[in-house]
Amino acid sequence: MALLKAEARESVRTAGEGVAAVSSGGAVMLAGLVILLLAAVYALSNVLAPWAAALVVGALALLVGYMMVSAGRKKFSADELRPDRTINTLNKDKDAIGGRMS
Repeated sequence: MALLKAEARESVRTAGEGVAAVSSGGAVMLAGLVILLLAAVYALSNVLAPWAAALVVGALALLVGYMMVSAGRKKFSADELRPDRTINTLNKDKDAIGGRMS
């Protein structure tokens, strides 16, 4: 039971890290990237039409943001939350008890 509690705490901590990663990614995209993206649009509009420059920069920003959010979402997967050590310990205990009874 102590192992299960420890793994549950670790799973909650991992989920918290995922929330922090997603939040941080969103904050970076919202705060810093707005100004940088605007500057990139202005620079690229010297070569392309302003609407095309905004389209290119916006598409790149979406791609980077998607990658950041995806990295954080991986922390929420069922595999991350499964108590593997507890399951292994219980299986070993079951095998040990089964070996004694035979």
